[in-house]
Amino acid sequence: MDNKLILVVCGAGINTSTMASEFIKDELAKRKIGNVDVKTILINDLQRYQGRENMVIVFMTKVDTDMGVPSFQGLNFLIGDRETKLEIFENILDALGEKDGSS
Repeated sequence: MDNKLILVVCGAGINTSTMASEFIKDELAKRKIGNVDVKTILINDLQRYQGRENMVIVFMTKVDTDMGVPSFQGLNFLIGDRETKLEIFENILDALGEKDGSS
């Protein structure tokens, strides 16, 4: 079975999504959650993940795409304080069924 997946999706560049990905990866490591992969992709590559289960998407740009999985606006990973970032992260974990490190 594949690991759960967090896609961090950027509109054109990769800098903003990389910053968000690094925060997410660091928090996963701190909590010793090893069954979740984090990938940084461009919006044009999103369709190849259509139909994937056990996935959430963090959009770093405004998108009207519905992939049938939970999605989150990731701008606060750039401009939010640590408490705000952790709140989004907790919501992502909850959507993946990883709240408090449970699977």
